[in-house]
Amino acid sequence: MKKKRKKLNRYFWKNQKQKEKTRYNEIYRKGIYVFKKNLKKLGILLKWMQKWRLYDCIG
Repeated sequence: MKKKRKKLNRYFWKNQKQKEKTRYNEIYRKGIYVFKKNLKKLGILLKWMQKWRLYDCIG
C-alpha cells in the first residue's frame, strides 16, 4: 500500500510564517537590548564612523 502523504493545510503555513516572524522579533529585540547595552562603547565608534561616512553600513 502506498503511504498517504499528509496534506499541509493553509493554517500550517500561516503558523509557520507566524513562528518565523516571532523568532525574528525575538532576535531583533535581543539585538536592540545588546545594542543599548553597548551604546556607551559604541558612542565613540559611531562618532568616528560618521566622520568617515561609514555609518550607513550599520544602519
